[in-house]
Amino acid sequence: MTVLLVGARLDSWSDPIPGHDTHPPDDRERVRLQALLMRQPAAPDEGIADALDRLCRCAAQELGLAGAAVTLVPTSGAHAVSAASNPATRQHEDEQFGVGEGPTQDVFSSHLPVLVYDLERTGAGRWPGYAPAASAAGVRAVFALPLQVGAVTFGVLTLYGPDPRSFDRTEMRTALMFAELATELLMDNSTAEPAVGLDPDHHAAMAVHGHIYQAQGMTMVDLGVTLPEALARMRAHAYATDQDLADLATEIIAGRTILPTDQ
Repeated sequence: MTVLLVGARLDSWSDPIPGHDTHPPDDRERVRLQALLMRQPAAPDEGIADALDRLCRCAAQELGLAGAAVTLVPTSGAHAVSAASNPATRQHEDEQFGVGEGPTQDVFSSHLPVLVYDLERTGAGRWPGYAPAASAAGVRAVFALPLQVGAVTFGVLTLYGPDPRSFDRTEMRTALMFAELATELLMDNSTAEPAVGLDPDHHAAMAVHGHIYQAQGMTMVDLGVTLPEALARMRAHAYATDQDLADLATEIIAGRTILPTDQ
């Protein structure tokens, strides 16, 4: 199965790609990366989530990066980390949901890749909430690529670098092929539309923020606002009180915290 990354139009990248041409990754690169993936240790009774973890580890190693993550985005405002190269990358990727912004969410909104070569220089102006978290995690460059079929974007492969850097033509071809292989893994394990009918690993990943959505509904009723506004209020309160969004949701559900009506 070959999936075309239709949204990855090369004239719309966040930063220019030196020397990049418009030709898709070739079959030799596919075969090479598939061989690298086969050499990665596989978990017993490996499921799709394990296979994606393996792909993330391979992508990070091959491109000399600090980490890689595959995130499913089933609906606008939702965000579930499905796979990561290591626990630190998984935690950092998940922080984007807490602050409500970042490269992964931008990819889903625009259906285009987001490439930022120097987060210290340009990140704060673009993502004032996410940039400090990236800096604290030692992330200095980010390359986020859509996982899509046709015009439908259902996930993102995000690659994190520990130093400011760009991708040359060969590295960009490799990154795009990893995104295509991740898309194929997901679609080959799906029986319906993208992000629907996935195996239990992915249903669990999509439900990872269930208690946050429960607290969002309670906040909507308490404050008499819309669901998006309720989540925005929760994020603002979590940021102002230096709390994790998930911890705040737990407090709201337990009745220990009720957000003020004058935010």
